[in-house]
Amino acid sequence: KEMAAAAPLTATAGASNSGTGGFTQPVLNTKSDIYNSVQTSDLRNAIKDSAPMKLVMGAVSSTGVQSYTLINASGAPVLDQNGSAVSGTIIQGQSNAVKLSIGYTDNTTTPAGKTAFEVQMTLSGSPLVNDTFSIGLTGAGSSDNRNALAVV
Repeated sequence: KEMAAAAPLTATAGASNSGTGGFTQPVLNTKSDIYNSVQTSDLRNAIKDSAPMKLVMGAVSSTGVQSYTLINASGAPVLDQNGSAVSGTIIQGQSNAVKLSIGYTDNTTTPAGKTAFEVQMTLSGSPLVNDTFSIGLTGAGSSDNRNALAVV
């Protein structure tokens, strides 16, 4: 048997980024109950169906606060479990923990409800307006080993 050594999600900076923004690779903070096949399937499908996503940097205020929004592959806002667009702010020039709460349908309840999975990454430096950071599924055969390193 083979073990999945790579983490499920990978981030990349936009090719046309012109700022000095840096990032860490995303971490999936949400864990599924391996004994609940419906919950595990819901989470797996939610991650697969939401990717790829793109973090788009907004305007910077005079105090260095910068907004961001999360959009899907069609350019529509990614929604949290309450139906609100996922967005937030960072402070330029600092290391900013960014937690993205992505909503999906929870079929473990009757009727089905809404829940969310959380992706966390760190943004740093000074991204410019419209700089992007894409979050997608890690490709097959990736050798990033983040899953394997997490269990050591």
